[in-house]
Amino acid sequence: MTPDRASRFRFLPRTFRFALAVALLHWVLFAAFRIAFWRAFQATESAPASDLVRALVLGFKFDLRLALLVALPVLLFSWIPRLDPARTRGARRLWMIYLVGLATLFAFVYAVDFGHFDWTHGRIDATMLDHVRELGTALAVAWETYPIVWGVLGLAAFAVLFSLALRRFAFRTLERRAAPPFLPARIAGIAAFVAFYAWGINGTVGGYPLRWSNAFSISPNAFVSALGLNPVLYLADTWTSAFSMKAPGPEAARRHYDEVASLLHVDAPDRESLSFARSVRPEPKPGPPPNVVIVFLESFGANKAGVFGCGLDPTPNLDAIARDGTLFRSFYVASLPTGRSIFSVVTGIPDVNPGESASRNPMIVRQRTLANAFVGYEKLYFYTGNLNWANLRGVLTHNIADLRTFEYGDYSSPRNDGWGISDYHMFEEANRVFRTIRDRPFLAFLQTSGNHPPYTIADDRGEFRTIEVDEARLEANEFRSLDELNGLRFLDYSVGHFLEIARGEPYFENTVFLLFGDHAGRGNKTDPLEGIGFSSKHVPFVIYGPSRVPRGQVVDSVVSSVDVLPTALGLAGLPYTNHTFGRDMLAPRSDDERFALLREDGLVEPEFFYSAEYEGLFRYRSANPAEDVKARHPEVFARMKGRFTALYETARWLLHHNHD
Repeated sequence: MTPDRASRFRFLPRTFRFALAVALLHWVLFAAFRIAFWRAFQATESAPASDLVRALVLGFKFDLRLALLVALPVLLFSWIPRLDPARTRGARRLWMIYLVGLATLFAFVYAVDFGHFDWTHGRIDATMLDHVRELGTALAVAWETYPIVWGVLGLAAFAVLFSLALRRFAFRTLERRAAPPFLPARIAGIAAFVAFYAWGINGTVGGYPLRWSNAFSISPNAFVSALGLNPVLYLADTWTSAFSMKAPGPEAARRHYDEVASLLHVDAPDRESLSFARSVRPEPKPGPPPNVVIVFLESFGANKAGVFGCGLDPTPNLDAIARDGTLFRSFYVASLPTGRSIFSVVTGIPDVNPGESASRNPMIVRQRTLANAFVGYEKLYFYTGNLNWANLRGVLTHNIADLRTFEYGDYSSPRNDGWGISDYHMFEEANRVFRTIRDRPFLAFLQTSGNHPPYTIADDRGEFRTIEVDEARLEANEFRSLDELNGLRFLDYSVGHFLEIARGEPYFENTVFLLFGDHAGRGNKTDPLEGIGFSSKHVPFVIYGPSRVPRGQVVDSVVSSVDVLPTALGLAGLPYTNHTFGRDMLAPRSDDERFALLREDGLVEPEFFYSAEYEGLFRYRSANPAEDVKARHPEVFARMKGRFTALYETARWLLHHNHD
């Protein structure tokens, strides 16, 4: 920024002008690196021009974020007189060292990233730690492979040139060139500066910031995703959870392979390849392929559903659907909270990623999913809010071919609260889309969010009315507050409203609805199973479709959320090849095969729950479900502990190897 141009920003304090110039200079540098990356590899890649443009625009936003973060310390510490570059030469020298050193480090990262992409076809990430553990070998290979001497000289030349650019375009903004403007103009200028900074770091004007998943959501093409990433930010994102992202070795999965392969009926067991593939050919169904609608019901536990005995009648609509369809009384969520639960449904793998949910782990965003076995189907995903939440966007759009997503900003309905539009309105929005699809069947996912603090009830709520219940009755029925009760009632009412309007649409007669809790809400001290971490995984699961599903059927077989997509494919009569844990809930199973793995918590079988957390064995359906009975059933405890370990270690391995 030249002195003349700097005078145009005289409404800003000199330190602010300096920080702005530093950020813009870095943004130009990062943008130049991005263009160079594109030019270097575009000839070897094939991708639509529209995807490349979207990736470039997204990448420039990430570059701006990094540039603003580089300049942020200037704003944070320049209030200290000795560190104010507008006051002392010593401060200017310190900031010059910081900026040149950091830019040179970034240039080195970009250089390594170029070589890494050329070698592995992927951006650098935390797995590079594995390449430098044997430092001597790594240095020797680098010396033999890359022009190290020329690289060092190039970095030195870059440092000199960048320092000259800083003196010419940034440090000159610190010179006092004109009288300061009037106070109102100064305040307005600072407010605009702060707003620009906040927007640049967030990357959007919405509630959720840009995340690495935005790059993966543009296209499944690896080059397009790479073009949208900033290598420095991506390296930092993966580094923060490097240990949780490290792929486990095959030894543990191989040790338990025979047992798991037998349980899953693998077609061609092979301990070396660790293949879990099995081809499934359901019995063809008469008539046209059905539409399939999968509904995630936020925080909907079995202990709070009327059909499971809750005395406050909070869920009359789900209860009616259960009576008219098929109710599974022993359905368990493999992983929670919501992000983990959805990942487990989509991939068929219990989300056992340590620390954060697997959907937030960029190293395992690439996954097979049985959603792609719905060949010839229109595929849709509806969410009340922003799919950047839990990085769901990357998992969904990167892996489900031709998926159309709908989120806050795509709807005409008003915002309800921080979670986006209300569930009531999302169902209406989905119905409007469904009625336009006439040439082929559709697979749709509907993710609700309203049954969650702050439990906001929409102003436009149809005939729904809140109720008053005293605290004693709330506690006796597992509710922690009146808001929680009315939040669940409104979710249930919204489901009933959805099915009521759907019944009047042409698509309804040929549609199967699968509705289940994404996880349960917290219980209270009256729930004996809450203390052993069991209640939060037990949720209602109902299959409803008057022309496709038997009425009044109750299934007591132990099943879990990883079984949802195989069951949907079975209902549709579609063939598929499964590589993970899921099994058709309606297909015959032997008694030995009735189980549900609950992440790292334990294993559920028809009679017992093995708790890995408490190292206990519980008869969860007995009169004393929280009593540890492992001393009375040591052989059951040992068998279930062994099976849990086998399934858990297999899930850990599959998280990193469930792709072609």
